[in-house]
Amino acid sequence: APGLPAHIRRAAFLARLRLPGPDAKAALQSALTGDDPALLGPAISALRNPEAKDLLSAAASRFPALPPDAQIQMLGIIAETGGADLRPTVMTAMQSTEPDVRAAAIPALGATGDGSSVPVLLNLLNAADKDTKGVIAAALARLPGDGVNEALAAAASPEAIRALVARNATSAVPALLALAAKNDREAILAVGRLGEAANTPALLALLDTATDRAAVE
Repeated sequence: APGLPAHIRRAAFLARLRLPGPDAKAALQSALTGDDPALLGPAISALRNPEAKDLLSAAASRFPALPPDAQIQMLGIIAETGGADLRPTVMTAMQSTEPDVRAAAIPALGATGDGSSVPVLLNLLNAADKDTKGVIAAALARLPGDGVNEALAAAASPEAIRALVARNATSAVPALLALAAKNDREAILAVGRLGEAANTPALLALLDTATDRAAVE
């Protein structure tokens, strides 16, 4: 009941979540869509339960109206669970005026994004500090959707090439060889890590023109 102290309401809610059958899911849905701030945090935490997966998308529709701490909590769960259907929520978070929300959105995008997410993440590198660059690199390495390796190869920046190596993107070797022929050090090193024996002649041919022979060797 709304008149009860917050800790009593939370305890009652958590007790309902432990009940078998549909009552637990009904309690969770009510807490997610209701206006009781005492229940919102526990309700979002409960979305980690695989049985509540179908409620995560519904809860995400409320994302813009949530307080920043609840948004960060939800983004953490999205980063754990993934799901392309949650990408629009993550992109909304990327535009937040709250720096901590934007920071939490980076790993969430890494769990939900596709090739279109590559330039978004690469653009963040320009103003990122060392720790944030590490988070961005991890997100680029994790992106699950279609077209990621192609977008990274097209970007051709050192960070993009390192992400291809982290993803073990052997399909990008032809594009990397083309960059290596232009004396791109990162590309040369990447071919060395991703290439196969069949790529050895192309690498040896680079010795004749390479300005960075040490990288080729």
